[in-house]
Parts: sequence; C-alpha cells; structure tokens
Amino acid sequence: MATMTTVEPAGALLNGHDAADPAPQLPYLIDATTLAAHLGVTVRTIRRKVADGEIPYIRLGSIIRFDLAEITAWIDAARVAPDIIRCAACQNGTLP
Repeated sequence: MATMTTVEPAGALLNGHDAADPAPQLPYLIDATTLAAHLGVTVRTIRRKVADGEIPYIRLGSIIRFDLAEITAWIDAARVAPDIIRCAACQNGTLP
C-alpha cells in the first residue's frame, strides 16, 4: 500500500507576517498625564520636553503618546552616577 505525504502550503501572509508566526508585539503607549504622574512632574513639564525634543515620543496625528520601553531607555541614559569624594584619610582607609 502506498503512503501519501501531504505538503503543507506556505504560510499565508497577514500584514506582511507569516500567519503561523506570532505577530510582533505592539509597544505599550501612555499619554502625557500618565507619564507625568509616573515621573512625578507636571504635564506642562512633559509637554515642554516634547516641544524641546528632549524626550522620545510618538505623534499620531495630533495625539502624543510615549512608548514605555523608550522612556525607560531615556531614563537609563539620563542616569548620573554619584560622585565619590576621595580625601587623603578616606584613601588610607581611616575616616576623619
């Protein structure tokens, strides 16, 4: 008895992606009010940073949204390491 093999058709494309593969995740976007509350600043401060090009944002027509992943990277890039004051006594291992 002959065995039949089936050939799976190539995956159909859905929005440019293979339908069998999971679609790429969309970014989680938040508005200026939510971002301001998260950062502990005013909405005016957020809007000023947008106008000055200091903060990454996404413009959807007249709507401004912020990608949390980009905001996290922006915060990490702005992180400042503390200055360590070295005095002669501290370098010797004795504190004044």
